[in-house]
Amino acid sequence: LDLIKKEDPQLIIHLAALPLANLSFDVSQEAYTSIFGSTYNLLESIRICNPKIKFVFASSSMVYGNFIGKEAFESDPLKPLSNYGAAKLSGEVLVRGFSSSYQISSLIIRPSAVYGPGDQNLRVLQKFVNEGFKKGKAKVNGKNLVLDFTYIDDICNGFFLAAEKLNLERKPIFEIINCTSGDPVSLEIAVNSIKKHFPDLQVDFLPSDPRVPIRGGLNLKKAKSFLGYKPQYKF
Repeated sequence: LDLIKKEDPQLIIHLAALPLANLSFDVSQEAYTSIFGSTYNLLESIRICNPKIKFVFASSSMVYGNFIGKEAFESDPLKPLSNYGAAKLSGEVLVRGFSSSYQISSLIIRPSAVYGPGDQNLRVLQKFVNEGFKKGKAKVNGKNLVLDFTYIDDICNGFFLAAEKLNLERKPIFEIINCTSGDPVSLEIAVNSIKKHFPDLQVDFLPSDPRVPIRGGLNLKKAKSFLGYKPQYKF
């Protein structure tokens, strides 16, 4: 609250959260504190300080749970399987409620499987590459699981376009938008692509974790039409 009073921002992009879905299984309290709690604190501070502050919330494709088709649409049912997905969905519900009650202009962005330089959070692609450098073994939980891997530059551009859209809109708006590469691939394809660069990498295919939803691509029609989003990087 004090920080927002001091800085008096026009717009807030809320990225703060426990960044790993699997880690939320072991530290569920931190997952909810960092995702749900921080979202409430920011929205409440906006309500108190200035409801005209625009708000962008980083959600997740994990809110869908098991995809009902090969790609997920923003209107699909939301049935998260994990603590992480549930916390992100709880954050979305907060944003919707505050936006409706106090006319706070808000956009919710749903990314998926972000990767790229600077990632030190041991997401799946980073773990595969690390094992490649060590000439070790990549453990793949569910080789047929499909993810819409999204390069960091694309998702950053998505958030930039969301901020730009909010600043251009004069009336309060609330929208939920998928923002990914639109080029989903299986974990088997992903690890074999990495293996081309690390021939000594061993691969161990294991059963998938039942707590991890069956996913796929995210439909980008709304992102393209509403934000002018055009992903530049295929997997």
